[in-house]
Amino acid sequence: MLQHDTMGDYKIEMSIPVAASCLLFLGVGQQGSSFRSIAKDFPDTVVVGPLPYHLFPQAKFEDIATKIITEIIEKNVTSYHIESVIAESQSAPGVVQALARMQCGQIKNVVLMAPLGLNKSALGNDPAMRYKELILRSRQFWLHKNQRISITGNRNTLTNIVWSFLRYWRRFRDDYTAGANQDITQSLSLLASQSHVTIYADSGDSLFPYNEIAKAVQGLPISLHKTSYGSHLNRATPLGIKEL
Repeated sequence: MLQHDTMGDYKIEMSIPVAASCLLFLGVGQQGSSFRSIAKDFPDTVVVGPLPYHLFPQAKFEDIATKIITEIIEKNVTSYHIESVIAESQSAPGVVQALARMQCGQIKNVVLMAPLGLNKSALGNDPAMRYKELILRSRQFWLHKNQRISITGNRNTLTNIVWSFLRYWRRFRDDYTAGANQDITQSLSLLASQSHVTIYADSGDSLFPYNEIAKAVQGLPISLHKTSYGSHLNRATPLGIKEL
């Protein structure tokens, strides 16, 4: 069963399985048919669609995201025997920050897949440089063969992202700058003292590559795994589903 759950003033897609032990947070663009296809493939997981970041007041961007994710986790920990949480790409910062603050003993395992928020220093020395670098990397991402629209799942995700850009283009630079300047290293260190944390990162990911993430988490009690798909993955594609 699928539904739009209302968290404060915002509607978020969320699956409602009969039973579940895992909570999966999706990144930007994975709404609509992309969300439904992922939820269908994982009937024993509570799948949460991307948060509507483009609607959040920019002055409270991080606080609102963390608050909503905290409410989602609390709700599902109560409804199900949730022991594992997976966060992919842009959902990672809010999930890590929420869990680190919650100190939820029921969550034993946290998995981050190609996470945003662990390569801030690699993107540049100031916000403007990081914005430009992330834009350049995004272009490389969309030009990769894994993003061809002939691949199942890519067309809908691209449509979602383009539609959001056209509708909220005035926020584009500020939203991208906010993303490029995310740094969850301290929250991740705290979370790693509470739960077992595993990170999957790809050596060919133009956005958040393995070597930059490995440098950021060096010394932390985290299991880090290198994948070789060649790029950042759209989670609704066959390769994205396979990695999950």
